[in-house]
Amino acid sequence: MLYELVAVVIAGVGMAGIGFGLRKLTGNRAPQWIVPVMAGLGMLGLSIYNEYAWYDVTSGGLPEGAEVIDTAEVKAFYKPWTYAWPQVEGFLAVADVTDIATTGEREADLYRMMRWQPAQIISVRFKCETSEIARVLTDGSAEPFAPLDPQDPMMRAVCSRS
Repeated sequence: MLYELVAVVIAGVGMAGIGFGLRKLTGNRAPQWIVPVMAGLGMLGLSIYNEYAWYDVTSGGLPEGAEVIDTAEVKAFYKPWTYAWPQVEGFLAVADVTDIATTGEREADLYRMMRWQPAQIISVRFKCETSEIARVLTDGSAEPFAPLDPQDPMMRAVCSRS
């Protein structure tokens, strides 16, 4: 977050410099307000870009073979452009699917990523035949299985892998 703040300030200073250069090129005929307006546009533009680029950068950093199964798109009144282009503020991905030969279950890691929050990695076991799911505890055992819709994106992503 600190890097983004520094980048936004630098973008504002850079765009203010362009506005100042425009004033000098026009022999100070360009209005004085062009400098702070350009600074504000640079800062706002970079902030918007960072908000939209977050999903591509973060999902691109997932482990090999990871599959994004769900995204949380947001539309907000204070960001009117999100009504035309919804912003992804979070997603869920499945990775590291392994078969447990002795029980016929599959184990996978779920990656829950949200903007401005630390990543959560949750180990989960699936019973594909009966469409059930259970969270894996830190000691390697699993919580009791709970039913899950067979058409759930998590179930389909884990059970369709060979």
